[in-house]
Amino acid sequence: MGGLVSFVVFIGLTVFYLIAFFDGAEAWFGWSGWWVGAAIIPAIILTGKLGSTFLVVVAGYGLYYVWKWPLWLVIGVCFPGLIAMVFVFTGSIIADIYGRLRR
Repeated sequence: MGGLVSFVVFIGLTVFYLIAFFDGAEAWFGWSGWWVGAAIIPAIILTGKLGSTFLVVVAGYGLYYVWKWPLWLVIGVCFPGLIAMVFVFTGSIIADIYGRLRR
């Protein structure tokens, strides 16, 4: 049962990101039509992480400028790694300062 729920969530998120990507591509680059999906989606799949990064950046643009989402929500949805990175770096800096003061 858990695998089915995970699969449905994955498909839902994929459709969500693709719709945001198509809206962002149309607003940013002026790309519209059936050829966008036919050309871009295979390119994203074949280029791996670079293509995924392109997808997320354009989807974030679509969420912010087309759907009028607030910036904090766009960052939370499209770039959760940035939030984690800020917490990890902050914790690392605090631990380093604490370690230097203990000497």
